[in-house]
Amino acid sequence: MNLDPLISALLFEAEGAELDFKREQYSFEGADDRVKSELLKDILAFANAWRRTDAYILIGVQEVKEAESVVVGISEHIDDAKLQQFVNSKTNRPVEFSYTPTSFRGKQIGVIHIPVQDRPTFLTKDYGSLRRNTVYLRRGSSTDEARPDEIARMGQAVSEGLKLRPLLVPRLATGSDWSNLVEAATFEAVHLNPLEIKSLPDYSPPAPTGPFGIQIYSPLGHTNSDFYRDRAEYLRFGAKLRPIRFAVHNEGTALASGVKLTTHVADPSHSLEFSLGSNRPKKPRREWSPIDHIRPVSMNQMAPDIEIAETKAGWTINAYFGKIQAKDTRLTSEQLFVGMTQSGTTELPVSVFADELSSPVNSLLSLDFVITEQELTYDKLTS
Repeated sequence: MNLDPLISALLFEAEGAELDFKREQYSFEGADDRVKSELLKDILAFANAWRRTDAYILIGVQEVKEAESVVVGISEHIDDAKLQQFVNSKTNRPVEFSYTPTSFRGKQIGVIHIPVQDRPTFLTKDYGSLRRNTVYLRRGSSTDEARPDEIARMGQAVSEGLKLRPLLVPRLATGSDWSNLVEAATFEAVHLNPLEIKSLPDYSPPAPTGPFGIQIYSPLGHTNSDFYRDRAEYLRFGAKLRPIRFAVHNEGTALASGVKLTTHVADPSHSLEFSLGSNRPKKPRREWSPIDHIRPVSMNQMAPDIEIAETKAGWTINAYFGKIQAKDTRLTSEQLFVGMTQSGTTELPVSVFADELSSPVNSLLSLDFVITEQELTYDKLTS
């Protein structure tokens, strides 16, 4: 699993009930009970914390307040299986957590992931500096002992409210009916090696003639002098770009409101192209009438639910979904057309936000293109 999008997002967050940064690795192998109890205490504290989203401990990261925290790296990792045995041999119930070693920006860091789970969790025997039957919990950015009333509410929260939360899963929607929801979409497309569009001649058809060879001009019909240029763009767009929609599925048990998906797509070589479906070129006509440029005015016209912006480093895309009921899926109404100049895979690191979530859901989607090349000739424009 690629943890880069998650780590990138967490580095900008502050320590609290869902996050802690550790510059150095915990002492574990060969350490005495008192030293090892510090790691045990932190895992128990996050497992018992009052929160609605997953918690993380990033090891090998130096916290920087009100800015991006710094990855300093570590030289050794803790074996997950040994850590699982160490923790869960001492508690009243199994603790759900995992230790994952990963490389980020060329440095090794450790990621301890602790999902929301049943509580309270405590030691059945004293260990190191920790006491049995004591509930340790994360309160803000520090660890404390739970009060009796908090312990009583923990069991109630499990059944009543703690598990009633949205669980948002981003996907790409493809297919003729948009029912194909995938993490990775594959397309075949054609890259038309373009003519120099600006150098194409104006279109000038022969004027129709009437009786006695008299030329006839209609006051309502006008020649589209840009016909060849418009057709070149129309053919290029249709051959290269493929439509997708963003989708978010709520696998949780509660409504999600204010749902927004955002992705920052790296494209330093400018090999990608994104375009809204509303900007898709229309099939060009050799002749046009003023009526062709009149669009009906709708009082109920809605703003696009996708925004795209190109930067020097790539692309930023935002998609808006509003409310998503539990077990429901919403798609953007606007289509997003995407294309590449060469065959390959483009990763879309996405973050999904909602009013009910204290931190975004981070995931990785991808687009795979198989590209063939063809020449766009003058004959194709005039045929």
